[in-house]
Amino acid sequence: MFFVYISIPQEEPVERLILENADLASGETTEQNQRVLILTGKVRFHQGEAVLKCNKALQFVDEERTLLTGNVSIIDEVKQMYGDTIDYNEKTQFAIAQGHVKLIDSTKTLTGDFLKYYQDQEKVVVDSNVTLFDNKESSSLAGSHAEYYRNTGYALVTGQPVFTQTDTSSNLTLTIRGKIMEMFNDGDSIKVTDQVHITRGEINAKCGKLLYVKKDEQVILNDTPYAFQKNDHLMGARIVLEMKNNEVKRILVNKDAIVVSRVDSLIQTRIPYDLLTGESIQVGVKDDEIDTVTVQGRATSYYHLVEKKQEKGINKILCDELLMVFADGKVINVTGSSAPGLSTGVFFPPESREKIESELTEVLLKMQKTIEAKQFPALQINLPAPEQHNK
Repeated sequence: MFFVYISIPQEEPVERLILENADLASGETTEQNQRVLILTGKVRFHQGEAVLKCNKALQFVDEERTLLTGNVSIIDEVKQMYGDTIDYNEKTQFAIAQGHVKLIDSTKTLTGDFLKYYQDQEKVVVDSNVTLFDNKESSSLAGSHAEYYRNTGYALVTGQPVFTQTDTSSNLTLTIRGKIMEMFNDGDSIKVTDQVHITRGEINAKCGKLLYVKKDEQVILNDTPYAFQKNDHLMGARIVLEMKNNEVKRILVNKDAIVVSRVDSLIQTRIPYDLLTGESIQVGVKDDEIDTVTVQGRATSYYHLVEKKQEKGINKILCDELLMVFADGKVINVTGSSAPGLSTGVFFPPESREKIESELTEVLLKMQKTIEAKQFPALQINLPAPEQHNK
């Protein structure tokens, strides 16, 4: 006969909470027959490596629970917790903190009005006036509710969440809002869903889903994204903001890409917008101004020719690839390329451009509906009604 002995590992017993100091101590028994030790004045405990300090403590002996009040702190090797009051369970090391709550670890500082800390899961749940600061980056997540898992660096923020990151050199702030915000790997990436709104300097954008990748310095907009910068409006299936040192350097618009630019307000013209469409559009940005625009795949351009503040007509170009160069917000050079014989360019002077204006109006009105759906009423593209235009 053979005997097999199976050794079942036992959980290590949790170290007891040890009182180190109190200026005054007394005891009482409550109506519920609970024994309570009352400690006041420079109260100090330790439990393993953790040190607990407060002005007053009520130790509920039978429950292995201690209510700490007045300048409360719990500090160990990896974190610091502060609050006006902290209700602490000695056995589970579960803590409930209220009032001026702050939790600090090596990467993040979490503040709020009400906090629950689950030691066994390294999980923190915070409510009311929540802010999760990055201790190394000039960035933060804020909202009315947050769940933060310290082991994995994952956080979920809801209740009008806001992500902000400030460029200390330019003092410009990237702000992202939405309904649900998630942080992965302590901020390596941020995911935002539902009614997303992004602002940075002159750049505004809205979409249904957003992913911010810190390592690549990219803000990726999906689900009907729409963006604008001053007088330039962008649409497509996906928009990517490429950044360097927190400054937008390039904007990529992929699939069914559209860029609309407002013509100088001093120029008198019926349809005061230039238009670019294509399979993809790359917008180069320099000093927060559009520098170049490259359109690839079925490139179409409608743009007004202006000389000495006077409009001379509209030019339409069809080609495979189109490059436009800007200076002071104005087009100074346009180059189109295609397979031999496939590029076309037609100029429509003011007296013979009714057809081209009708084409341009049709596309712009379609874009205007999308802008209205994104709730940007101040940015609507105002055009004469088609029947007025064709008279």
